[in-house]
This record gives sequence, structure tokens and C-alpha cells, in this order.
Amino acid sequence: MSGQSTAYLYAIPTILIWASVPVVIKSLQDSLNFLQIILFSTLFAAVFFFMLILKTGKIPLLRKYSMRDYFLLSGMGFLGAFLQFVFLYGAIFYSTAQEAFIINYLWPILVVLFAIPILKERLSAAKLLGLLLAFAGLLVIITRGTLQIQFTGLLGNVLALLTALVVSLYFVLNKKFNYEKYTSLFVYYLVSFIFSLVINLLFYPIPSLSLVQLATILWLGIFVNAMGYFFWFNALEKGDTAKISNLIYLTPFVSIVYIYFFLSEPILPSSVIGLLFIIGGIAVQQMRKASG
Repeated sequence: MSGQSTAYLYAIPTILIWASVPVVIKSLQDSLNFLQIILFSTLFAAVFFFMLILKTGKIPLLRKYSMRDYFLLSGMGFLGAFLQFVFLYGAIFYSTAQEAFIINYLWPILVVLFAIPILKERLSAAKLLGLLLAFAGLLVIITRGTLQIQFTGLLGNVLALLTALVVSLYFVLNKKFNYEKYTSLFVYYLVSFIFSLVINLLFYPIPSLSLVQLATILWLGIFVNAMGYFFWFNALEKGDTAKISNLIYLTPFVSIVYIYFFLSEPILPSSVIGLLFIIGGIAVQQMRKASG
């Protein structure tokens, strides 16, 4: 089997796993708040990555990191593995699952904005066109095609936009500092677990989980948060990075199919049109990179 074929075998399960997030979060909404979900899911993800770095002999890297490294890693963990989940899960709680998850996929476009001051990249005409298309898609989604703000679900949509901002900043900072992937993810999820544990101890009871809740959060922590990244990194390493990276934009399309069948949430035409605008904006930027 060729390297590219192997890469697809890793990438396709990643897309199927990550697309399940809105359905999983909605299924827990009536029994747990999103900070309780973060508490358990990040604990399971941290344990997964600790076992992985133990198995791969990367534990010595943790001893080599300086205090400055741990300060930066903690900051990125707070940003990308705590705030991201607070905003994303909150968005799914307070909006329709499809709108929240689609707006979250503005992050590849917003990466461009953060890359300008942080990575010193230039704003080209193609990048500007991509931004305009993506924000046109955002406008269609939050107004549901009426060009008037829909206050139902507005809080969730704002949280979804904040998710995209946080994720894009997180990815730009990861590119800038470029820490080893598995040890850094272990630290990120450990930091997120610590923050969520403190908040839960202060404001919420630590719940005892039913078997269904435990199985659902295990899926979220082990498969979505941990194995999803493990598969994705392997896909990028074994295949053509550009081709594999573009596959990730299938995730929101798969997700709205899940949402329709598992949550019986009608697929809004405005969501599909807005998503097409957003993917179009990303495609413009990708084609520009390929030609460059």
C-alpha cells in the first residue's frame, strides 16, 4: 500500500470522528454542563497522551523543557484545550448544532489574520478575497439568509465565532513555537483538566457518571480529543500534506449529516450556503498557495 493510501486510511477516520462532536455534546447537554464535560474528556485525553509518550520514549523531552517552555505550553493549553472547548461546547449548547460547528470552521480563514502580526506573513489579494467570502458565509449563517440578526441562538453563534478566533490563534502559536506534538498535547490537556477541575470544585459538584455518560465522554476524550489528533498527525506524515490538509474541510459536511440523522435537526439552507461560502474562501487561499 502506498504512503498516500495509508494517509487516507488515517485521515478518513479522523474526519468521521471529529464530525461527531456536535452530536456527542448535544447528547450530554441535559445531564452535564460543558465544564463537567471538559473536566472528564481532557483527563482521558491527557492519560492517553501520557501513555503514548511513555510508549514512544518521549518522557525525557518533558524533563528537557525549561520553565519558559512550560509557561508557553501552559498558555497554549489554556487557549487551545480549555478556552476552545469552553467556547465550542457552549456554542453547541446555546445554538443549533449545525450553526455552531460550521461557524467554528472559520478558523482556517482567521489563521491568516493572526499570521500577519505573529508570523509576519503578508495579506495578499487572494487572502483578502478568502476572508471576504468566509465572512459573507458567516453573515448568511447568523442571519439565516434574511440579512437580519436572528436573536435565537445568537449567544451560541457568538461563542462559535470566539471558538474560531481561539483555534486560529492557537494554531498560529503552535506553528511559531513548534513543540514536539505528543508531549505538547499531553501538557495542553493536562492544563485544561487542571483549570476545569478548579472551576468545577469552586462552582459545580463533581458528578458521578452513568455508564452511558462515561461511554460518551470516553468517546469524546479518547477518540475525538486524542486518537483524532494521533490519526491526523500520522496522515500528514505519510501523505501529501496539501492534499490531506484539504480533506479536513469535509468535516462540517459530514457533521451536518450526523446532526440530521442523530439529532433530527433540519438542515437549514442558510447553513449549507454559508458553509459553501466559508469553504470557498478557504479554497481560494489554498489554490493561491498551490500556485505559489
